[in-house]
Amino acid sequence: MFLYPSVPEPQLVDGFLYKAILKILLPVGTGFPLIYPLITFILLYTQAVYFNKLVNDQRIMQRPNYLAGMSYLLITSLFIEWNVLSAPLIINSLLIWVWAKMSGLHSDQKPKTALFNIGIAIGICTFFYFPSLAFAALIIFGLAITRPFKLAEWLIALLGIITPYYFLIAYVFLTDRWQGYRLPGFAVTYPVFNQTKGLMPPSLLSW
Repeated sequence: MFLYPSVPEPQLVDGFLYKAILKILLPVGTGFPLIYPLITFILLYTQAVYFNKLVNDQRIMQRPNYLAGMSYLLITSLFIEWNVLSAPLIINSLLIWVWAKMSGLHSDQKPKTALFNIGIAIGICTFFYFPSLAFAALIIFGLAITRPFKLAEWLIALLGIITPYYFLIAYVFLTDRWQGYRLPGFAVTYPVFNQTKGLMPPSLLSW
């Protein structure tokens, strides 16, 4: 990751916040490409620390240790995609925080604030990577499993998801950028496969 730093390129489903971050880092990254793997490593390390804290707080292990954080760093190091600064890597920090908040809903006497903050976090995640909207199902399953059904709590979580879009639309309207502005949306594409176009070896042709 540090010996051969790669400059990340935005994909079709990446949100405008991620593209804005790449645009800000572009002048620095042109002359100092190590800035991308450095930020990636900081994100991975902080995610491992917080994930390890979550495991210890929930007492999943018999005693507090660093196994979860070490395993997280080890597993992510095995995949090239996790060694590149990407939108899913950025939102993973928010999703681990969401997971920690959802884990404490069963004992929370006033969960409305936590649910609203969770909704806002998922709404902000869609500004980095729009398919992360699917993680709204995490709130649904979390509420269905940990708490009795209360319509107010479900509506507050939904309101939290909508709130970032409310401020985005208000900003676009107040800055007179409404005409021609494209809100985040879905994009359906075909997967791309790398096909080898070389000739077959003579030994195979003889068969």
